[in-house]
Amino acid sequence: KRIKAIEERGGKVYWVNPRKTESAKQAGIHIAIRPDTDVFFMLGFLNEVITRGAYDRDHIDAYMDGFDELAAIAAAWTPERCAEATGIAAPTLRQVVSDYLAADGAALYHSTGVNQGRFGLMVYWLQEAINAISGNLDKRGGVLAGKQVIQRPSPKTEEATSRIDDIPYVNSMIPAGIMADEILTPGNGQVRAMFCLAGNPLLACAGSDRLADAFSSLELFVCMDIVRNETAEYADYILPGLHGLERADIPFYFFTVMGLMPDRAFMYTDEVIPPPGEARDEALVFRQLCRKAGRPFAGSRLMQWVSNAAEWLTQRTGNSGGHSIEKLFYSLLARSAKIGGVKTLREHPDGIPLEPNQPGDYLGKRVATPNGRVQLAPPELVKRARELDAVHQEEVAHPTALKIIQKRERFSHNSWAHNVDEFIKGERNSNYLYIHSSDAALRDLSSGDVARVAANGGSVEIPVKIDDDMMPGSVAIPHGWGHQAADGLSTAQRTTGVNVNLIMPDGPASIEPISGMSHMNGVLVEVERVSEQ
Repeated sequence: KRIKAIEERGGKVYWVNPRKTESAKQAGIHIAIRPDTDVFFMLGFLNEVITRGAYDRDHIDAYMDGFDELAAIAAAWTPERCAEATGIAAPTLRQVVSDYLAADGAALYHSTGVNQGRFGLMVYWLQEAINAISGNLDKRGGVLAGKQVIQRPSPKTEEATSRIDDIPYVNSMIPAGIMADEILTPGNGQVRAMFCLAGNPLLACAGSDRLADAFSSLELFVCMDIVRNETAEYADYILPGLHGLERADIPFYFFTVMGLMPDRAFMYTDEVIPPPGEARDEALVFRQLCRKAGRPFAGSRLMQWVSNAAEWLTQRTGNSGGHSIEKLFYSLLARSAKIGGVKTLREHPDGIPLEPNQPGDYLGKRVATPNGRVQLAPPELVKRARELDAVHQEEVAHPTALKIIQKRERFSHNSWAHNVDEFIKGERNSNYLYIHSSDAALRDLSSGDVARVAANGGSVEIPVKIDDDMMPGSVAIPHGWGHQAADGLSTAQRTTGVNVNLIMPDGPASIEPISGMSHMNGVLVEVERVSEQ
């Protein structure tokens, strides 16, 4: 409704995607782009903005650093040159730029599909650089920097790296694309024990075959979940966690810490039903392990003492959650936001409204860099941008090679929804290879045929669906399937879908430097027919 309202007000909406999505069919204009070439689209966009002089240099100098270096990077990437890789004609790109610049408030926005390409972080950088220099950052109708409910300290540069190729940690985490390497590679620091919390990396992460070998080799593997999924088949211990109705909760990280709410509010819910059997909150399990091991949780003796006291009171009173340390934690968070404790939150079941996000409260005030200014040309990203000539040449040299993108479906979300009969009825019992009719004809494929899709030394066999919503030269396979070996998912086990991550690249060369994201969109594949319908 919000997107349609833009058009009703006379605004323009563009969807840039290899596939004409459900959203694009409801509103706006769809522009097809060759998978994993978004970085060239953004460079062409930036080039056109700067060539037209559509920026306020006084505004930039007041709040930003690095404009001249950013402009130098963009200079070589004309819309015509970028069109050779993206498949988006130069006049089309220029029209999008014209509409963007003509609007009194405009925003460029990318999401999951783009960040799973080889240059996702660079695309985000260029996107926000364009929003910034065009005057659309911190502007009503443009891009607002959400304000956290709980203010975070300014981020610090992390120097820790993985022992595998010195890959930098990201937010203190090791990239999942090298998980198998961290477990299977001998030497100091080799991962030999692992806890998996409410996840299914065997289906969600690239290189599933190597991950299976890695999980089998662990000395201790513990899964904590509400279902026994494919990953848990490799676990030494499976511990029952809590689902959303069995625990008190607040929308903590993305909303209160990251500030991603369009309408800011602080919400809290009590548990609705008691946990069954010995099911318990994952954090409690870790605190109990720390108590048994004599090592305080998070290195804090005070936090461990409070946890022990809360657990003791709960056992003494028989109150399943009345003295929960989680509730104490939520109360402290709420009080730090100056809105009272849990008692106050209970009086507002729809949440306590907070001050709305406001234009004009970010630039010069909340920019989390050492000097408080927007950095338009981070050195690591500038260095990578200077290496794009070879990538462009490779794209131009192979314009018809098939590239695969992943896809979500209406009745399916990741690997979660396939153990419910209603979600896998009829044709929904499998995933499919979605392919444009022109690409299918070249390979003698019809809907219902079985195709072999090969990449990175592996292959999967999967039924075909002809889909002209796909851009020629691109195919799609929804991820999260391949449940046949999941003894703990009796319904999902009867499905016939395949795990596309068996053919996705993994290892150090498969992840984007700096962000650590795995390359899972825009991977080159070979497709051939195996059998008829």
